[in-house]
Amino acid sequence: NIASVKVVGTPDPVVQEQVVALVKTEERFFDEKAIISYVKDHLADFKVPRYVFRVEDFEMTKTGKVNVKAARELARKLVLEREEKNE
Repeated sequence: NIASVKVVGTPDPVVQEQVVALVKTEERFFDEKAIISYVKDHLADFKVPRYVFRVEDFEMTKTGKVNVKAARELARKLVLEREEKNE
């Protein structure tokens, strides 16, 4: 059960920006590859996220919208952590 998703870009030295999906769900584990596969089947290649991360919640603005700046920073941090882990 996916409650909501925020897709943001994170800096990338080769292609300038990578697509990252932040998924808010109550499920403890979810299939990142299945999400990427689904998106590949329904959207153009450049819209497919390179990374998908589960988040507990999104930081919201005073008007009740997802704080995009905070989401981008969180995505950047999660990408760096994963890349360091995979080295």
